[in-house]
Amino acid sequence: MIYAVLADDEAVILKGLKKLIDWKRLGIEIAGEASDGQEALDLILEKRPQLVVSDISMPGLNGLELLKQVKAQEVPTQVIFVSGYQEFSYARDAVKYGAVDYLLKPVEPEELEMALQKAIGQIDDQNRLNLLATSEKEDKVYQIFQKINGSQEYAREDLYEQFSNMNIDINEKQFVGVAFRLYFLKGSQNQAKMQELLKFSAYNKIQKLLEDKQWGFVVKKDMNTCYVMFLLEKEDTRNQTDARVRKLIAAANEGQKLAIKCGIGERVADIGALDLAYKTSRFALELYYFTEEDIVWYDVVQKEFRQSFDSYQEGCRTLLEAFLTGQDSVRQEAEQVLEVIRSLHFGNRFAAINRCNMMISELTQELCNSYLLEEYWIQEQEKHIEELRVKPTYRLTCACVMDYLERMLAEVKKGGNREFNEAARIRQYVEAHFRENLTLESMAQVVNMNPYYFSSYFKKHMGENFKNYLTDVRMKEAARLLMRTDFKAYEVAEAVGYRNVRQFNENFKGKYGKSPNEFRKEQKKE
Repeated sequence: MIYAVLADDEAVILKGLKKLIDWKRLGIEIAGEASDGQEALDLILEKRPQLVVSDISMPGLNGLELLKQVKAQEVPTQVIFVSGYQEFSYARDAVKYGAVDYLLKPVEPEELEMALQKAIGQIDDQNRLNLLATSEKEDKVYQIFQKINGSQEYAREDLYEQFSNMNIDINEKQFVGVAFRLYFLKGSQNQAKMQELLKFSAYNKIQKLLEDKQWGFVVKKDMNTCYVMFLLEKEDTRNQTDARVRKLIAAANEGQKLAIKCGIGERVADIGALDLAYKTSRFALELYYFTEEDIVWYDVVQKEFRQSFDSYQEGCRTLLEAFLTGQDSVRQEAEQVLEVIRSLHFGNRFAAINRCNMMISELTQELCNSYLLEEYWIQEQEKHIEELRVKPTYRLTCACVMDYLERMLAEVKKGGNREFNEAARIRQYVEAHFRENLTLESMAQVVNMNPYYFSSYFKKHMGENFKNYLTDVRMKEAARLLMRTDFKAYEVAEAVGYRNVRQFNENFKGKYGKSPNEFRKEQKKE
């Protein structure tokens, strides 16, 4: 059993995290909860859990400070951050200090479960080295990195002595971590065993050139990636580092059909920051998924976030409406949603893939519910989702998504139950425009019906009259805003389409049996 601590200064978020997924199914038991950073640190030092899921912005200690303290205390804990902040610098710093993942609020069940699976994998690997042909020297180097683990308190003289015993001169050196990932080119017919041997050969070439030139040493090797550490003189330039990287790539690729991608980490002058140099190279390498640059430098990648989760939801609503009405703008709307996803999750491949999967899944389910697709499309969607997980770049992931959506659109255009199609379009329009001054008459105009006929048609297909349905949609959104924002009651009223606050309060009490303020207080207590 893996023990976990949850930390967030909002009680409703803590409660939500516990209910979001089946923790026991994953072999995780929640050992404690904390409502601020200092309380979380005390709990972690007491319980020493293998896993922590924490907000990044908390009173006392923020999430990054908490992580630094945990590493300094040498607690072998994997940390997953959740945050309402979309700044790229937060994601970079989270990984920089050793976080497993960085999820944006509101967290989706699939996203959290994927992050937990990733953490579980790292926990399982924590006490054993997954190396190809590990030499005694490599084993010792990796053990040193396990010990340092980002802590500035590790004894420098001990590090110097350990490296000296391995004939690695680090005296007055600076350090840059570099990560190499190997891909077999399309058309390569090598079997799995042969591919392993070819990678092993490429790694050996990298290691031999490093040692012959006395450029540095190998930190870790796994089935796809080789992590090395360059030893630099203070006067060595960025161009020299770049030249070394390109020579190593050329050596590894000699006589083989390989594509080699590279991430170059932060340059550090402090021996206690070796682990930082290693982790930033790993993060830079993962950005290839988004940038498709053969060599990615950690210190030059920047991302300005201009999208929000609301932008994503609005884009999905517009995309669904385009499907329901059979518009030719489906491709354009889908491309816009995919661009929002890229912006939301830049730097986090797993989150981007999960968001694409959720978009496909929810859209397929809506179209099946609207009788525009047969139920077998649910199975089709599941097959497609598996394809997305193995795409090496976001561009190819998007192409895979677009292929699926275009096949769906062709199926939708073939027909379906027209009555249900029209009802689904009306429902979608109401859910997209409920903030506006919708009336029976304005809705009748939208669908080109007589108001009396529209009223009858709506009740027949929705099971209730238009006014009640509209009120229900508005009240559900009002409840969501009261739980997730600090809006005043009159601001919530305006946000869901009410000009008259008294009428809003009456309708809200009719729906939930209490006033908006009473509802919010009760939710906070829970």
